[in-house]
Amino acid sequence: SWDYIRVPGLSFLPGLICPHHDRRQSNGILRSEDFNGMLQRHPGEQGICIDHFAALVVEGDRYEVFHIDEPGSVKEDGSFSSSGEGRPGVWVKNFSSEGVQLGPALDKGSLSELLKRPSEVKEDPRLEVGRRENPQPSAEAEK
Repeated sequence: SWDYIRVPGLSFLPGLICPHHDRRQSNGILRSEDFNGMLQRHPGEQGICIDHFAALVVEGDRYEVFHIDEPGSVKEDGSFSSSGEGRPGVWVKNFSSEGVQLGPALDKGSLSELLKRPSEVKEDPRLEVGRRENPQPSAEAEK
């Protein structure tokens, strides 16, 4: 059994990013379900979820969602399919008192309309354990 750990990224986009959102992980759990737990632990951040056969392309303050003709999670009516009954896409997730709220991103638009700045960023208490268990070679050791 394992859980996601929130790690700092490159800070190109605010919030949490979930690649391969529509796929099952090695533990058999749908990644979208596991990511909902991550949002519950980090409710001040928005989630951007990208299906396996989709890409979020950012240029300046504009974005566009690209996908290939493969199964994905965005159904024709904009609802989520956990069984690949739609096309690949990008989802926006937020956590509120009513639970995780999910909606598909538009195919293109303003990045400032898609994203929101976090109201709170909490460092994951398991981050240091993850760093100890996955050490990176130091520059000195590589010489």
